[in-house]
Amino acid sequence: MSSLVRTLGELALRALFALFVALAPAWAPPDVRTPTAQGTLALLAIALIACAIALSVVVARWARVDRSSAALVAATFLALPIAGVLYRDTSGPLLGAAFWLTPLVWLCLAAVTARVVVPRYVPRAPALARRAAFVAPLALGALLLFFARARLASPASLLRAALVSDPGSEPAALALAKLVEAKAPAEADRILRDCTATRPESCRCAEGLAVRALEREANVEALEAINPALTHCGESALRQGVRAEALTTLAPFDAASAADRALALDPGEPHALYAKALLEPQPEARRALAVRAVEHGRGVRAVLLLGFAMLSAGDLDGAAAQFEAVLRQRPDDTRAIYDLALIAQKRGRYREAREGYLRVLRLDPKLLDARFNLIVLTHDNGFDDEARHHLDALVAADPRNPGIARATGLLSAPAAAAAPAPTATRPITTPPAPSGSGR
Repeated sequence: MSSLVRTLGELALRALFALFVALAPAWAPPDVRTPTAQGTLALLAIALIACAIALSVVVARWARVDRSSAALVAATFLALPIAGVLYRDTSGPLLGAAFWLTPLVWLCLAAVTARVVVPRYVPRAPALARRAAFVAPLALGALLLFFARARLASPASLLRAALVSDPGSEPAALALAKLVEAKAPAEADRILRDCTATRPESCRCAEGLAVRALEREANVEALEAINPALTHCGESALRQGVRAEALTTLAPFDAASAADRALALDPGEPHALYAKALLEPQPEARRALAVRAVEHGRGVRAVLLLGFAMLSAGDLDGAAAQFEAVLRQRPDDTRAIYDLALIAQKRGRYREAREGYLRVLRLDPKLLDARFNLIVLTHDNGFDDEARHHLDALVAADPRNPGIARATGLLSAPAAAAAPAPTATRPITTPPAPSGSGR
């Protein structure tokens, strides 16, 4: 009973806040709360009750009041409950609903004023006055929206304001991090870090921070973020899956155990499937696990892993299709560009391979495997001067690189000597590197 009372109390407060938003969007504070499933059902129940009352009003006043007036009364009564049902507030502040909530409420007020209030209290008012009574509230609502336009135009500004008033708000932090991550990934990390620091029990913030760390291959950071979430919020498939993926390069045995626990809770947990694929020594089983990780939404890293598995098995067409899929999402992903260049080199497509390796080096000069492969590629195609240029660049970038001796031997060997094979991507047990865009 206490839970029901608390839910109804919260719904009543949100209804009042929604009315405040509708009547004064320029002054209403942001409000970011994610209603529970019970809250949503209760809100829907309120809307249905309101519908029943409205129908009763229509029937009761059928003979005395014209239908349009009764319908306007019902519309006014229903406006806020229906608005609450439609706008569940899972992606931003309730204030963001002002663009549609304000016109709806002021339209109802205008209609009631013109068709109910004026006829009842000023029955002899001329038609022009009734029209003015309808237009005036609409004009006032439009004016209020105009004054609030700067606030409402930027969801990020609203979310930042919400975090100022409540620094530990999970919904606000998650929504703002999602908004800014493409252009400011460091800010997204800071927002989630502040959320977990303010409220250690904010497990969704910790999960988001850990997942973002995994995308950067910062496995230690991911582990530091997800372990407190396991302590405060208990075990879940996602938390164990993230922990498993973070442990793949730190403690493989523990990673396998965490992945098994995650998959016991949810057989389709994508991080656990990806971790199992990284740890799997058998090529066919690894490929099958990578396929499942992709199907369950692990994202770009799982697609890269699947492409590498296909490339290792000699399926050049299948591998190329996976890397091209990555580039459609991340045009500057250096791993996908590198592997497509490697495939082009294996197929004897000199220009395509050369352009791919050069692009990799423009995006990330530290990927020296691309430099070594350029030495092999240009030498194989009779461009020894360019091959020596790339060798000099390799020596300058890393004098201790093990490829220097191989490349030097290649360029000093007789023309008939066999060239070494191009350097492939990293071993399959190592997660793919992040894209050149820094994500």
